[in-house]
Amino acid sequence: MPTTRTRPTLVPNDATSPSQSTAMTALYLFDALGALHALGVDDAELLRRAASGLRFIRSTSTFTEADDALFQVALADLSDRDAFVVETAARYAADLVPNFSGIRAGTAPSRSRDRAALWLAAMLRLADGVCPSGAAAARGVYATWTDEMLYLEFDGPGITGDQLARATGRVTALEALAGRRIMLADSDTRRGAA
Repeated sequence: MPTTRTRPTLVPNDATSPSQSTAMTALYLFDALGALHALGVDDAELLRRAASGLRFIRSTSTFTEADDALFQVALADLSDRDAFVVETAARYAADLVPNFSGIRAGTAPSRSRDRAALWLAAMLRLADGVCPSGAAAARGVYATWTDEMLYLEFDGPGITGDQLARATGRVTALEALAGRRIMLADSDTRRGAA
């Protein structure tokens, strides 16, 4: 069975601000899983924007219609496709149903847009489970996979087995997209087992 191991390259190692922990971890996941999702660098920027949207959604105690209007304004500089991707990913990661009312009339759904939205949403959802805002960000995510399994190793001093155990409930969408069961590990646990 083929096995691939990738090292993250999109995010510099010094980008570990606690307020950006979910975004940084999501970008590490994006990079580590590049061979599986085959999305481009532009989509990595949309993932960063979706993480900002997630932070915005989480900053309100209840996400009201007024908050939704502000969120739509934040997406105004994006194309219809990109706004759809960012909004869908942020809302799904926050356990909210995506709001499709903001999509401009005449914009037909496309497979590439839907596929990107699903992958970004799944990666952001897992990153939010592993490194919620305010927690230490991962310093790297390493992926190894076979035909049946995807092993994700999170590197960082703040990443614990307990955090990963809580995040396992957030892997369902990523498992479906990757077509593999997912096992999460932290680097310290892996080194101790070696």
